Amino acid sequence: MKSLVGTNAPFLHLYTLKENSKKSIVTIELSALQKAERFFIDGNKCKSRNKLWKEISKTMSFPSYCGQNWDAIEECLTDLEWLPCEGWILVFTNAINILIKEKPTELNILLDMLNDVGNEWSQPRPEIGLPHASSAKPFHVIFEIPLKDKHEFTKRIEEAYLGHRVNREIENIINELVY
Repeated sequence: MKSLVGTNAPFLHLYTLKENSKKSIVTIELSALQKAERFFIDGNKCKSRNKLWKEISKTMSFPSYCGQNWDAIEECLTDLEWLPCEGWILVFTNAINILIKEKPTELNILLDMLNDVGNEWSQPRPEIGLPHASSAKPFHVIFEIPLKDKHEFTKRIEEAYLGHRVNREIENIINELVY
């Protein structure tokens, strides 16, 4: 849990639901994260990139001017001025289905973008001039999947990064949470 409180990488985390477990990340006591704003997005609603963009925008109350493309989503995620708090946790439930209808490169783009956003928030930002954005803040993403889907999800990540990064770096991006 400590990795979700701090501003250090990794920023992307895999939470595996054990078989017959009723303990979802939604029901786990996250007392250390009380000051972090938490957002839950159902991966079943994010099977295409357009649906993913809409779901992120709706869930995080993005301003109406936010476009529906990767650059616009990343820009809004690195701003978040309308959500002043101590940090942000984005939880994708049913994560096995995220971008399932898209080419693997779209998952690569999503993971890189979310990792970049976490890195951006991990740095002090006094140049922005906004009180809530002047210091480093935690931004983490949790991908929640059933244990039975872990191999398939890992395979999808590897396919997404094929030719882009070595497997060792993929393992560093997805830090598995164990409860």
